[in-house]
Amino acid sequence: MTHSMLLAANADHVLVLDGGRIVDKPAFAAYLRGHDGVHRAHAVQVLTVSASGIARVVSFNQPELLATFGMAQTLSSAAAAAGQRR
Repeated sequence: MTHSMLLAANADHVLVLDGGRIVDKPAFAAYLRGHDGVHRAHAVQVLTVSASGIARVVSFNQPELLATFGMAQTLSSAAAAAGQRR
């Protein structure tokens, strides 16, 4: 068990605990576009959702953590544009 996402990055599984119970929370990646058009990992955003909507957003601003969540480190311009059209 750790409170450090840097240590969790080396784990086989990452579980989120809330009040001693395992919970599943939605997460998404944030990318920044470089001058070369490539979108590079910036952060992982984890949401806490309540009955009335999003109650909390926790941002892990460590790009190396995206792999822990199965997210790509970079996106091509075409892939990023496709995501914007959804």
